[in-house]
Amino acid sequence: MFARFKTLVAAALVLVVGGCAIPPTNMEGYRTVDEVAGLPLLRLALFADTKPQRVQYADIMIREEYARYDAHGARAELFYVNPRHENQEYVALNHRYDSSNVATLFNYLNGRKVISPKGTGVETDLADVWYRILTLPDDDKQCVVFNAEWDLHGEDALLRPDKVLFGYYCAPAGAALDKAAALEVIDALGVRGNNVRFTGDSLAIGAPAQPAVEKKLMALARGDGAGGAWGAAEFPFDMAAPYAPSGADPWD
Repeated sequence: MFARFKTLVAAALVLVVGGCAIPPTNMEGYRTVDEVAGLPLLRLALFADTKPQRVQYADIMIREEYARYDAHGARAELFYVNPRHENQEYVALNHRYDSSNVATLFNYLNGRKVISPKGTGVETDLADVWYRILTLPDDDKQCVVFNAEWDLHGEDALLRPDKVLFGYYCAPAGAALDKAAALEVIDALGVRGNNVRFTGDSLAIGAPAQPAVEKKLMALARGDGAGGAWGAAEFPFDMAAPYAPSGADPWD
């Protein structure tokens, strides 16, 4: 139902208004991202000499970005999601995941034997972050999964968030990941334009979708299913939630 609603909205927006069609930057699709414009970060010393692989998906209401880190035997994957308020003010996020189930989104963790104690939360300079330490006995690895949401919409009756970050980090095989090490990972989380200075040209999407390389970008972010090496099969996540403050029409 909601997917049909988005389709109808997109169709309406491509109508020529005053001689101007919808800008290419508003069109649905996948995009590559230069590192200076990439938003989610994991600022660990282990990754200081490498750049993550990034994929951006956007439509008229939402922007989602995937970042993959892989260096020195350690690995991490992050997703950052936020609405595009340059097109519509009253859009929040339906974020259905927490530290108890966010691991199932990632192909690498989904389907593997995982030993998982109870999760907990901590306040950081980015947001309150919920995290959980995992042990993967078959891989001799320890990981931490994390989940954060912030900037709640006060005019939304459900008080849904405007920004969401979730992902995981796995230490090199055989390396222990205790609470102190997990908190070091959590403290290293960043989002440019939030708790890290953005030095690009604009936080608004500046590039059109790239249909010529869409399959390649989609495969990079979505991976090859449960038990695979990388990606999240559900990407892009259907989180955009237009709402009407005080019963008003959200498209007014």
